[in-house]
Order: sequence, then C-alpha cells, then structure tokens
Amino acid sequence: MKSRFSVRRFFQALRGGRWLWGLVLLGLLVEHPSARAGRAATLFPGAPARNPQRAQVCTPGVQVDRYFWQAVLVYMGAVPTPFAVDALTHWQQVVQSPRCWNPLRVGRRVVSHGSLRLSTQDYPDFFQGVRATAETLLLPAYDPLRRMLRQEDFDEAGLRRAVAHWFYGRGGVCDERCQDLVDTWNRLWQEHGISVLCPPLAYVTGAQVGATFYDEVFAQVDIPTTEFAVEALQAGAAQEGARACWNPWPLCG
Repeated sequence: MKSRFSVRRFFQALRGGRWLWGLVLLGLLVEHPSARAGRAATLFPGAPARNPQRAQVCTPGVQVDRYFWQAVLVYMGAVPTPFAVDALTHWQQVVQSPRCWNPLRVGRRVVSHGSLRLSTQDYPDFFQGVRATAETLLLPAYDPLRRMLRQEDFDEAGLRRAVAHWFYGRGGVCDERCQDLVDTWNRLWQEHGISVLCPPLAYVTGAQVGATFYDEVFAQVDIPTTEFAVEALQAGAAQEGARACWNPWPLCG
C-alpha cells in the first residue's frame, strides 16, 4: 500500500512539471519496503534512524516508544494521529512482548519476501520490526482495525473478530481479554474524537518542512543535496504558505 504522505509520492507530483525550478529529474529509484520503513522512521524527531547503533540494539517489544508506532502507521499509509498511536500503544501493553522490536509478537519474516511463519520472532533492528508489524496489520483479517486507526469508523463486532483472530487464529472467539482491549479502544475513540490532520509530533505543514524533508526528496532521484537547493525549495514553500501535511506546494499525486 502506498502512503499518501510519502516523500516519493510528493516527488512524483513534482515530476508533473508544475514546480521543477530548473531541476532535471532523474527516474525515481524503486524503493524496497525495508527502505520505506527506514524513510518513514526518519521523518520523526528522535527516531532511531538518526542513530543507527540505537536502531540495532534489541529493544523488547513491550518497551518500543511512540516513534515506532508512528513509523508503522506511515508504512501502512495511515496518518499517525494521537488516537492511532494511543490505540496501538495500549495493545502493546496488553501483549507484553519480550521479543526484539516485535511489540505485537508477529511472526512475519522480512528476510524471505514477507512469508509468514507460525511462531513469533526477534527482529534485528527498528526498521525490520516496523516493516513486519505493518505488513501483518495490512492483512485482510485486520481491515476493521485499519479503518479504526484511520478514524473512518468503529466497527465493534469487526474489531472483536480481528482481535480474536490475532490472539487465537482463524475461528478464534473473543474472550474477556479480547473484549477488554476493544472496550479500551472504544473509550479512546470517544475521548479523542476526530484528530486534527497534522497532530503534534507527527506531521508539520508544508510551509514548515525542514531540511531533512528535502534531503529525502533529493535521495529519491539520486541528486546530491546542496545548501543552495534546500534553501531555494524552503523559500518557495514558505512563499506558498501551504497548510497540508508534508506538502510544501498544493500538489497531489
């Protein structure tokens, strides 16, 4: 699934010819899913991507922070609103996973083209944990959960089925633990209401994007980043005054 908010999609819009500013754009690089997870993580201040050594240290799933969930949501193509991050963080505390970078005890192997295995496993770094968690949540059985995280609707019956499937597999029955989790999500849903498009610590408006954003833009087309180019793009974005998340100009695509 492609994220509506990815740097790659932003740059694809630029390739349409509206705001090239004299740049000769090369063909877009094909982005491997693991690279996409890494890029998603770098968009957030303090994410392990800024410290590769920290990213590779084993962090038990029960201890992953909110940056992990923000990266998971971006990988899934969802806006990491406070509600969505809170919902996943609570699930993390219910599971209490000791597995490295595996807060929901998923069994997806990221080193063999996404094949599934029955047992849970440790992941070697932040990015592979993000990818495995997100790709598992993208399975059809968890569609009610994804709709909830996107704040489209709260399908309690569908969520009970999804959580029961998660805990017990196909045909699982929602027991007390399952119902308690769904009830907590319902409470969070009522408390948060509809989150703003650009929640604190997750997204900034197009007019406020910093140099890191443009570093990612240039990386997509293998063009060296220069101070002049970054300053020119930032000046244009400030002039536009765009309010859309991660969209310095009124672009779509």
